[in-house]
Amino acid sequence: MKAILVDDDIGFCEMFLARLREEAGKQDIVLECDVCHESKKVLQQNVVYDIYFLDIEMEGMSGLELAGELRGRYIHAEIIFISFHEQYVWQTFPAKPGAFIRKAQLDTDLPKALQIIAKRNRENSVEVEIPVNSRTSDKIRPMDILYCKSAEHYVDFVWENGSHKLYRMKLNQAEELLQAYHFVRTHSRYLVNLEYICGLSADRVILINREEIPVSRTYKRKVHMTVMNLDEQKRVAQ
Repeated sequence: MKAILVDDDIGFCEMFLARLREEAGKQDIVLECDVCHESKKVLQQNVVYDIYFLDIEMEGMSGLELAGELRGRYIHAEIIFISFHEQYVWQTFPAKPGAFIRKAQLDTDLPKALQIIAKRNRENSVEVEIPVNSRTSDKIRPMDILYCKSAEHYVDFVWENGSHKLYRMKLNQAEELLQAYHFVRTHSRYLVNLEYICGLSADRVILINREEIPVSRTYKRKVHMTVMNLDEQKRVAQ
């Protein structure tokens, strides 16, 4: 994997890289990490990284602003925020970060962040089979699915790239198939991938592509609790 650390504190960058090399070695993770001290320069690069370690407080463009730009360009990139100020953690939600590292607790939080990344990489490579007919089936990656929508005797699987396909099945069957991969039922007709939710309202979830999916009263409490619990799990600080 290839990563970049974006932080204008040169001293901290040196310390972070040393700890990152040490911890990646302990966890048998092959990881190269570049460093950039200016947020805007990251957006000018042609390199696409697997992981972006972003300091939140920086001159010019903040880490939160940079994350918004990066998430719009690279939907599957891992974004991990780093800060001395733990109170920022809830402001990071729209960028769908993988973790939040406290600079003052680097030795504790960095190993956990790498464990989260390794786990997500394993999950992202998983494929499941969906029957097409009695003889054939499609292999799909749950991580690529935005949501599923019931359509009478079919379920419409909608991918993050905008494509979709109908499978003859019930939404309950799709829910059972995808239950281990961070999907939540929001409505009698909708099953949504939590990884693509970037906002909540009283009766909607907002996806990272700005599409809005309805949340019914029946599922409202569960949806809000599930989304917030997943966000809390990604927050490395304890």
